[in-house]
Amino acid sequence: MGRQGNYTTVGITSIGYYIPEPLITSAEIAKISGVPLSTLTEKFGIEQKHIAEPGEHPVSMAEKAALSAIEKGDVNPADINIIVYCCAGCYDYQFWSPSSRLQHILKAPNAFTVDIKGACNGGILAITICNNLLKSDPTKKSALVICSDKLSPVMNYVNKDTLPFFAIGDGAAAAVLTRDEPSNELLSYEGITDGTCGDYVKVPCVGTRADEDCSTRQQGSRISVDPAKALADISPDVFLGNFIHVIRKAVLNSGYETQEISWLLTNQIKKTRVLDILAELGLDSSNTRSTMKDFGSIGPGDTIFALGLQQEDGLIKPGDLVVLASSGIGFTWGAQVIRYR
Repeated sequence: MGRQGNYTTVGITSIGYYIPEPLITSAEIAKISGVPLSTLTEKFGIEQKHIAEPGEHPVSMAEKAALSAIEKGDVNPADINIIVYCCAGCYDYQFWSPSSRLQHILKAPNAFTVDIKGACNGGILAITICNNLLKSDPTKKSALVICSDKLSPVMNYVNKDTLPFFAIGDGAAAAVLTRDEPSNELLSYEGITDGTCGDYVKVPCVGTRADEDCSTRQQGSRISVDPAKALADISPDVFLGNFIHVIRKAVLNSGYETQEISWLLTNQIKKTRVLDILAELGLDSSNTRSTMKDFGSIGPGDTIFALGLQQEDGLIKPGDLVVLASSGIGFTWGAQVIRYR
């Protein structure tokens, strides 16, 4: 049914993205890692992913995605009031602000900027932060969310314990949010964190503890997974249960039922897990879009990227109820509901 009456609304005006050209295929990953090719193509659903050139970095990819969103939305950068930058991995430099650099590059002098984390859940979190900031201050009219990651340098294909992360690629996605956007409305967000899983995955030789346990520096500069903790703390039931919880709660708080969902767009996790989530909600593969096959996962930009492709293909219709839902290391889960008019 949805909400009734007069109230301030915020919606997504435009989406841009940037995917680097170089590729690594599942066959190449299987050869390096010794993991059966069928595990990657059938269970994960990936055939290839894109990796950034050596001279490409998170902010340079973010710039291209942001400029695309700005151009598609016919937005004057001077009218942007908020820029939120998020990523799952490292910035171009430590002790440095990507969002402030992007404000300068994009010529958006009137934008307040902030950098956030949140792993693969960061993009949805950034959207809800901007939604709330725009609604709370009538002098602010538009915001820019930018997600960008270059995680290929920390991939660890020789360590099979890191298999869940073999699908992570590089890329960026951006969205312009506008007060009183006529085409759609951001409704409720729901998030949950289970901190017992906080040490499940990390890059151990980066950060203030880098010298404590880095006897093998080369391996320590890549993603590491504690398999014992993974099995103890992040069982499929916990993972899927929290995913389902945030989706149902966000939809209910928006005034709808899960059977009214038109599209559920998730971050790019294992194909079999996505199918389990859809089945639990009474949905099927016709209610989602997977970008895993050709792009792998681009981290927090996954759901924004998928929504942008849906719009380009004319698949989002007036009246559609779209849910962006994601999970991230730490572990966190989040869902954002969007109603199209």
